[in-house]
Amino acid sequence: MKKFLLFIVLTLSQYIFGQDNKATDLIVKDSASVHITIQGTFEPTANYSWVILYRITGAQQRYVTNASLKEGKFSLKMPKNAIQGMYRLTYDLNNNGYVDFIYNNKNVAFVFDPKKPGNSLRFTQSDENKLFKSYLTDITKNQNELDSLQFTYFKSDTKMEAAKNYISAYNTLQKSQETYAEKSNGSLSESLIYALQQYYAPEIIATEQEYMNSTKDHFFDFIDFKNPLLINSTIITKKVVNYVYYLNSSDDYQTQQALYKKAVMDVFEKIQEQPKLQAELLTTLMYGFVQMQNLPLVDYLMEHYYKKLPPTAQDKQVIDDIAIQTKTAIGRTAPDFSYDNGKILEQFYTIKTAEHIVLVFWSTTCSHCLKEIPKLHDYSKLHKNIKVVAVALEKDELGFNHYKQSLENFTNILALDKWKNPIARLYNINTTPNYFVLDKEKNIIAKPYDIQKLEAYFDGLTKE
Repeated sequence: MKKFLLFIVLTLSQYIFGQDNKATDLIVKDSASVHITIQGTFEPTANYSWVILYRITGAQQRYVTNASLKEGKFSLKMPKNAIQGMYRLTYDLNNNGYVDFIYNNKNVAFVFDPKKPGNSLRFTQSDENKLFKSYLTDITKNQNELDSLQFTYFKSDTKMEAAKNYISAYNTLQKSQETYAEKSNGSLSESLIYALQQYYAPEIIATEQEYMNSTKDHFFDFIDFKNPLLINSTIITKKVVNYVYYLNSSDDYQTQQALYKKAVMDVFEKIQEQPKLQAELLTTLMYGFVQMQNLPLVDYLMEHYYKKLPPTAQDKQVIDDIAIQTKTAIGRTAPDFSYDNGKILEQFYTIKTAEHIVLVFWSTTCSHCLKEIPKLHDYSKLHKNIKVVAVALEKDELGFNHYKQSLENFTNILALDKWKNPIARLYNINTTPNYFVLDKEKNIIAKPYDIQKLEAYFDGLTKE
């Protein structure tokens, strides 16, 4: 764990141009922005039809305008009251295809390969974007070299050469940073260039523990939490996420949970009396812990931080969405529901169970389901400690009535209207097959991805 954490720390400084950033609240004069355009060229020309322009506002994006693509080219006219700051041009919603750029009340033009926008992006018009793109390229190279030398020093038997080269690389980085700071003076990119620095000791650090301590102590040295441009960018969000998730790690579960809480407390000491920023950071962290299935931390952040923010800073939609996403997470009690058994309405909780329940959502129109459900049925017949409750999400009864005859070992439930069915919505189901493993008390203890992982889960239990 320690070696993995060190590797993560050594790569935290790499910010890719094209990530989430927000805009400042500098309003452009109406008369000045009438003919300002954003133009782009896809090289090579790809099979895309439209581009959509958003203004980045932290975790959210605000629609600005759109345009069609003609032979891989587009031109967008900026609105009269466009706000200066970071903007996002999206061209592939399904695959997260986008390019970010600085808008400073001047024309912007760029060329890029839509399959690899980060590496290929080249600005043909906009001195500020050219400068910022150049900065990111150079500073990333400088930081990579320092990180590599520091890591080599820890692992090498001959350390003198690495230490000597480190000082030279450190001086190069400092000179580069100063050069770009001078060139960006007075521009929007000035704050971004300053904030994207990473602290490096003037001389190489002797031990891994000292390096970790130094990284943690200086992690926010260049972040001004009250700078409007940074508040409206994901630079702060990324720094906080890295600090909470990666700089505080332990193999012991209880220790890890305590470290997470301490890291959050450290961050919030820096952003007191900034409820809007607190709300955005909490939202990001809570969704992160949802993905990690760390429900205790989700609950902790919600109850001890988010719900204690001023009402104007809270978003009911966030609270409701977190509740929806976590109610069927591992560790939660599976939601109860009623169903028609063909004679009367029954409750899921009243189903007589074996040691475990497999609650599976499937459909007769799902090809994967038609392969996996018979295998599940055969498997369940060989394992008397498993009770399968199969919820078929259907548009009509025909397929269900046909297939249920061969699934006599299941408790079969017909749920019409597919994704709109109340049971499907209760469990937030949008794909099939979808498996939940429950214990006798109806607590969710596993969510296998497919039939192979479900069988492996139960086979693992029998070996313990």
